[in-house]
Amino acid sequence: MVKPEGAFPEKYIKRSHRFAHPRNMGTPVLRSAQKSQLSDLAFRVPASGFSSAKSTPIIPPVQSRHSNADRIRFRIAPGVISWKREIFAETAYDVSRVISRDPGHGETKRIKTYVSLKRLIAMGLFAGKKGIVLGIANERSIAWAITEFLHREGAEMGFTHMPDSGDRPKNHNKVAKLVDPIGSKFLMPMDVCNDEHIDAVIAKAVETFGKLDFILHSIAFAPPADLTGPTWACSRGGFKTAMEISAYSLLAVAGAAKKRDALSSDSSILTLSYFGGEEVVPGYNLMGICKAALECSVRYLASELGPAGTRVNAISAGPLRTVSSSGVGDFDKMQIVNASISPLRRNLDAEEVGSMGMVMLSKLSSGMTGEIVHVDCGFNIMGAPPADFLETAAAAR
Repeated sequence: MVKPEGAFPEKYIKRSHRFAHPRNMGTPVLRSAQKSQLSDLAFRVPASGFSSAKSTPIIPPVQSRHSNADRIRFRIAPGVISWKREIFAETAYDVSRVISRDPGHGETKRIKTYVSLKRLIAMGLFAGKKGIVLGIANERSIAWAITEFLHREGAEMGFTHMPDSGDRPKNHNKVAKLVDPIGSKFLMPMDVCNDEHIDAVIAKAVETFGKLDFILHSIAFAPPADLTGPTWACSRGGFKTAMEISAYSLLAVAGAAKKRDALSSDSSILTLSYFGGEEVVPGYNLMGICKAALECSVRYLASELGPAGTRVNAISAGPLRTVSSSGVGDFDKMQIVNASISPLRRNLDAEEVGSMGMVMLSKLSSGMTGEIVHVDCGFNIMGAPPADFLETAAAAR
């Protein structure tokens, strides 16, 4: 059994038998170490498969500026360093990670990784990442479900809201109530039919963050009179408005960010769609045409922005009750049909879309772009209703 070298209080070390492999028996675990004592830590693990006296620093001595009340927890196993969130810090440090001898090949590998203390402690996929969220209306918005996951993973965000009319800042207050408690960096109105508004938001984001690591686009609208009727009856003006807000706005935002060189070399843009943009869904009508244009825009943007390192994707979510869905005719029937036909025989939960949205904006999906990812309990794969459709639909009523 290898004991850690360096001065670290023995009381913070216990022996763990959690790992079944004999190599991992007796692995030292550092738990509940005061951050103020992190400056005294010089934990070392032999670089050559735990069989040599030669050592390589895992965590160099650092100067901590946090209170004694904050705690961190490390689990250090042969070849593994993992961590768990107990505090949220901001200062960056270098960490050398040693991968011990491969049991199958007897080789020693060493990988030097640079991570921030925030990520080390908070385990945040978005630690140090910055972006903007466009289109939150209230707590039932899909964009808000995604925002909650982004916040939990350490993202720093700015937000927009629909412009208010008159003296009452109704829309501003609704969104501020949600985003202020999570540390919103800014909140400002944006009319996507106004290029000056869009450019002002991107300019504010650049001023606040510098480069953007992600943009979440969750904006759609169609005049109710044009949305609830058949597509052949929609007005020319209604069609123009719906397409401009629901589809062109993505191109406008991406274009404004590109012109200001606001996107980082490893950035992601995500928008929200629905299956009605691929196939006919009765009641979705004009918005289905808009979503088809939006999804096509995703593919072209992915092709054009990809060489600079920007990924563009969409999530096609199942029917969720939001402000936007409230304007769709026969929405209750859409949910019944979805729950009756989808392989999981249920409707979607907002958190399921939220978690996937976070994944699509993170490095976990670094090899994906131009994709329409379906999060709909499998509804999109069905070519015909299942055998129990009538019984399930009747029970759902």
